[in-house]
Parts: sequence; structure tokens; C-alpha cells
Amino acid sequence: MLAYENHCWVNFGCHIKAHPEEVWKVIIQPEFTQQYMYNCQLHSNWEIGSEAIWKEPMEDGSFVDRVNATVLKYKPPHLVSFCVYHKQPDHQFASTKLIFQIKPVDSGSELTIAQGDFSELINGGQLYKECEKGWRFVLPKLIETCKHNLLEH
Repeated sequence: MLAYENHCWVNFGCHIKAHPEEVWKVIIQPEFTQQYMYNCQLHSNWEIGSEAIWKEPMEDGSFVDRVNATVLKYKPPHLVSFCVYHKQPDHQFASTKLIFQIKPVDSGSELTIAQGDFSELINGGQLYKECEKGWRFVLPKLIETCKHNLLEH
């Protein structure tokens, strides 16, 4: 896992020993996102401009929306990007862009995750730190989910 220093954008890159199609499934399919994204399933119809919501399933079968976004780009199995909404201290919403990019390499895939720009947001420095901490927690679990998904097929 590589972290790139830039206080406007959180950037991580990693190598995954899985085909881009397998990594793609793990990034977008609810049953896989739940395994690494704080128990949240990603739901969307994947049309440009449509909602993408990370939902946490509850014991009673209901869901709680945890992160709301809009699909900006959807190019399977190489690129998906979102506009992610953040509640601000003044009760307004601001947004960052979240990008997942998958490139095929000889021994699997290179995954790049970028989220930003935090420079214009109220409490942008704090949001940047929280986002970076979150991706440091999620990325190893995402890689592990890819490995398990590959072993099952």
C-alpha cells in the first residue's frame, strides 16, 4: 500500500493479485463492500448522475444510510467515481470526489483510490485526516476481500 502525501487529496495505491474484473466486483457489489467498508453495502443503479449510497444493514432487516454520493463516471472494470457528500459544521453539505481506478498489470491489478479536494471545505484539514485514517483501515480489508473472492471462484 502506497500513500501519497498531498493535503488536498487522499491518495492510495496498491497491487492486488487479482484480475481487474475481480477487483471491480469487490469495489461495486454490495455483498463485497459490506466485508470491508464498515459493514456497509454500496447500492446504485450505476447510471451517471444517479445516487450511490453506502447502507448499513440492521438486525431488523432495515438499512441506515451512512454515506451518500452521486455517480460521476462508471467505466467497468477500470474506473468509477463519485461525488461524496459531507455534512459541515454549519449544517450545510460539501462534497469531495472519490475515484477508484483499476489498471491491469502482469501479476494482477493496480488499484488507485483518490479522494479530495479537501482544501476548500470547512474543517477540510480535519476531514482530510479522517478520510486518510478511514482509507488506511479499509484498504487492507479491501485487498483481503479480493483475495477471498478470487479463492472462491
